[in-house]
Amino acid sequence: MKRSPEMLSHHEFLSAWLSSRSHGNSHEDLRDYHLQAYHAYAKAFGVDLNMPPCKSNSESKEEDAESYDQRILHEIFIDFAYKRIGCHSPFQSYLMGPQSISMIYRKYSSQLEEALTQYRAVQEAILLDFMRRIWGIEDSVKVSQETLNQCGYPEQDAPHEWDYI
Repeated sequence: MKRSPEMLSHHEFLSAWLSSRSHGNSHEDLRDYHLQAYHAYAKAFGVDLNMPPCKSNSESKEEDAESYDQRILHEIFIDFAYKRIGCHSPFQSYLMGPQSISMIYRKYSSQLEEALTQYRAVQEAILLDFMRRIWGIEDSVKVSQETLNQCGYPEQDAPHEWDYI
């Protein structure tokens, strides 16, 4: 992830979380970097996206029902996140192939990329809506890079995935 002097929003928070989940089984350098970046965002925003909000000692059935609804929403949020992480071109796993595959790729790759870009944007919008509904993270909530650094954001740049193939 690139460093930015700007204020960072829930978009970057979501991206850091998705990266930490998608690199969970990667080389330890990649995994640890993305986990550290996510934990800095979680600390800065005061929210752990891996856990539903915890409301202890509820005093009413309404609070119990709200807590239950948030747990269900969180389960769906996690499921949607896995689907977002797994959203790739069907050609992604192929570094090389016969000429006939290359021809098919050239014929459909731009259409696939356009559709995937649109689909990912909709998936992100849905995940951001879940974040608002579950944890109350609104568009206006932002943190600075300085705050992220104070919360433990990695000092070095992210390792490149291609270095670990």
